[in-house]
Amino acid sequence: ILTKKKRQSIMPPAERTMYRGPIAGDSFYLKEACEMIQKSERPVIVLGQGFGRPGRYEEMKEAANKLGIPVITTIHSSGVFCGDDTCYAGDASLFMNSTSGTELLNKADLFIVAGIDPYSERILSAMKNSSYLKGIIQIEIDPSSFADDIPNLCPVHADPKSSFSYFEREAKMNKNALRVWRDDFYKDCDLLALELSKKSNNSGEI
Repeated sequence: ILTKKKRQSIMPPAERTMYRGPIAGDSFYLKEACEMIQKSERPVIVLGQGFGRPGRYEEMKEAANKLGIPVITTIHSSGVFCGDDTCYAGDASLFMNSTSGTELLNKADLFIVAGIDPYSERILSAMKNSSYLKGIIQIEIDPSSFADDIPNLCPVHADPKSSFSYFEREAKMNKNALRVWRDDFYKDCDLLALELSKKSNNSGEI
């Protein structure tokens, strides 16, 4: 059982970390990111390290749900979103542990990565040469974390709540196209989860 004391030892509160509050972001790169989102028809958000601790960006979920782009979490952001969040598509392991999952991510034409970690980095490495991919937006509270080997990268030094809210407010997205992509993506996610569940059950029977 994960007691409160144990949880605090694993995930110290925000005031005991490098968290320093909201970072509104640089207007130049925020506008560039908005233009990329406006041109995108199949965007995906990958939420990684740095945003799952208690007390950090508590309004981030609301901003992401309003934005409406499918969100994938990694082990470092596990628990930030749940099935009640309309934007949540599932954990990164759902996609990276099967060919079908990788093929599904390959359909995306834009990745918005908030908080790079080994798992989100693995996704980017696997997807950066996709013929569909038009660009990558990386959102970081620590500018030293920006990837230096990713083509067509837009680096946004901001916190995710501020940036997601800005995108939702300023990006003139095609809502109908986004809705179709999101519905199809979630449907494929459900099929993928069912496929992996069957494989797991079958392997257990051997």
